[in-house]
Amino acid sequence: MGTTTASDLAQLQEAVEAHIREADAEIGVFIRHLPSGKAVSTNPDALYLMASVFKIPILLEALAQVDEGECRLDERIELHAEDQLPTSMILGNLQPGLQPTLRDLLTAMITVSDNTATDMVLRRVGIERVGRRLAAWGLTSTSLLMSVQGLFEHAFTWRDSPVSMVRAYRAAIARGPLVDPFSGAIDESFLEAMSRGANWEAVSAQRSLENNVTSPRDMASLLERLVTGELLSRESTGVALDILLRQQLNQRLPRYLPPTVPVGHKTGTFYTSRNDAGILYLPEGERIVIATFSVMRRERTEADPLQSVPYIDGVDGAMGRIARSAYDAFAPQAG
Repeated sequence: MGTTTASDLAQLQEAVEAHIREADAEIGVFIRHLPSGKAVSTNPDALYLMASVFKIPILLEALAQVDEGECRLDERIELHAEDQLPTSMILGNLQPGLQPTLRDLLTAMITVSDNTATDMVLRRVGIERVGRRLAAWGLTSTSLLMSVQGLFEHAFTWRDSPVSMVRAYRAAIARGPLVDPFSGAIDESFLEAMSRGANWEAVSAQRSLENNVTSPRDMASLLERLVTGELLSRESTGVALDILLRQQLNQRLPRYLPPTVPVGHKTGTFYTSRNDAGILYLPEGERIVIATFSVMRRERTEADPLQSVPYIDGVDGAMGRIARSAYDAFAPQAG
């Protein structure tokens, strides 16, 4: 492995800032190489919506409770109709009564960001326990106060409307398919609840400790402490890293990395936030922890898809370029 010099770090800093400018979005970044401790950052202590990156602390809380004998990975947790949430890639489409194991739920929660699995895990471990654990771990810029349902209830409910998106969704799937397979008609109540878009006045949109937020430095620190074995037993550390390495949503940090570089990570998407935080595995046991949190320009995300989709993809691509620049800086002869 090559030695990364001060000049290399300066070039990496310049590259990160160039990728952010090209993306035309605010992006907070924290990158640290292990074991050297060399770091590069941009807006490292700003607060950002975690979106589904908040599933990393939930994963770690569940495994901490496994270590403490309060949970078992093989215990089975029944899926109820009232658990099912929109945009759940697996459990939202299956029949209630299924009894996946806790490990199954953790895997679905991380690898495909299944929202139903997430709230089933939170119901088992207790959201207040997650918050206390984060505080005990010293993550002062991280707050986790709402489940996925709580976030959705805030984001898609308005003072002049009694129907939230979650309630409309559950009522719709109880009546039948959300989308009629013959006519293509979307359930009217659900469509009405979604047609107004997200409520930007809700607490779920605010970058404050009253919401589910973190800083790039906090999230990178959490991942570093996971990798170095400070948070969990060796067995549970292995489970957490294994699940993160199974991630299926790979259009951000891993996007431009060589296919031989494993990346354990978790994405997040909510309002105009698009995030990714994870661990890049280098040869000889070295690691890079990297956290990227973005806030896109709302007027560009709400444009016609012919304009908004390329813009959003460009922000995703910027995260991939940031990760590639970090990889090249710390493993310059590889690739």
